Amino acid sequence: MSTVIVEHLVMAAHGPDVVLGCQVAELPHGANPVAHAQAAYPGSFAHSTSWRWTDAGVVLTFAHVLPDESSLPPGLDSVRLSAYDLERHQVACHAVRHLHFLERTDESVASLQGFDDFWAYASRVADYHYPAVAGLLQFTA
Repeated sequence: MSTVIVEHLVMAAHGPDVVLGCQVAELPHGANPVAHAQAAYPGSFAHSTSWRWTDAGVVLTFAHVLPDESSLPPGLDSVRLSAYDLERHQVACHAVRHLHFLERTDESVASLQGFDDFWAYASRVADYHYPAVAGLLQFTA
């Protein structure tokens, strides 16, 4: 069986930017990855955004959006990024675009309270980075 690694992208809007940190750890044997991720950062909106295969094993990426920068865990190594600069961080850029899609298509996500600054940031990210994620593309006959 392959090793399962959980990558936690921890984000909070800060003015027009986002503060982004990342923590990576092996999933404990037998743990449910969704339950594990949801418990990792209390008070966050957590969602699985991608997976990828590496030589170390399968990496499951979960985005954790916190209501504001003061909610970030102490000691988390983080960077502050504009919507434009997020492209350098491809997995995080994909995660934000994925969440933007959900905010527009999933009522349970759209109804979350306290994340307006993050949704504004995610909208700017979606404006900068094309093509649109699956589901947002429009086709004409």
